[in-house]
Formats: sequence, C-alpha cells, structure tokens
Amino acid sequence: MRKKWDLLIIFIIIAAISIFVNRYFNGRSICLFYNTCGVACPSCGMTRSYIALLHGDIHKAIYFHPLFWAVPLLLIFYKKKRIFYSIALLFIVVWIIRLFLYFPTREPFNFNENAIFPKLYRTIKNKF
Repeated sequence: MRKKWDLLIIFIIIAAISIFVNRYFNGRSICLFYNTCGVACPSCGMTRSYIALLHGDIHKAIYFHPLFWAVPLLLIFYKKKRIFYSIALLFIVVWIIRLFLYFPTREPFNFNENAIFPKLYRTIKNKF
C-alpha cells in the first residue's frame, strides 16, 4: 500500500512541476519531440489537460488529451508489463487518430515550423 501512496505523491509532484513549467514558458512548448520533429508527441496536450482538470473543466481536459486518466494507471502498473504495454499502445493509437483529426492546424497538434527537422528539410530542399 505504501508504494501506491508513493506513486500518488510522485504524480502530484509531477503535476505541480508541469503547472510551474507551463506558466514559466508562457505558451511555448518545452517538448523535445515537438521542438525536434515539429509534430506533437503521443502525450502532447497532457499538461494542458491536467491544468483544465485542476480547474474543474473535464470537457476541456478530455479535448486536450483523452487519455489523461491513464497516466496514473501507467504509474501503478509499471511492473506489470502486459498492462503497461497495453496502455502505452493505447497512447500510440490515440496519438495516430488525433494526428488525422487535428494536425496541422488545431490545438494541441499545431505544426512547429521552427523545429529542427522542418528547418533542416527546408535548408536541404532550397540547396537542391
């Protein structure tokens, strides 16, 4: 039972850090995947989802990331590989569906033209 409380405390600390980082960066993304590839990562929108949940807006929380409720399950079942990988696979499937529905113009799936790979692509394209 103690381990589950430890996981809950870790989860609360991560949520608090996420809120701080979101306010500090003031709308700019700190996501390494997004800043490298220009495309939202499978967990994109999770911070905004938890912020909306903390404000009591469940509809907006589901909009920003429909699997916000699955993160605690990942923390609880991290040693049970079959359950953990099933939830991780669910994240990938939902990510692909959200890419088809929202990309490239709808939050949280806006395309980042200033990311490393799109800049590199434009540079190579302009040289040839």
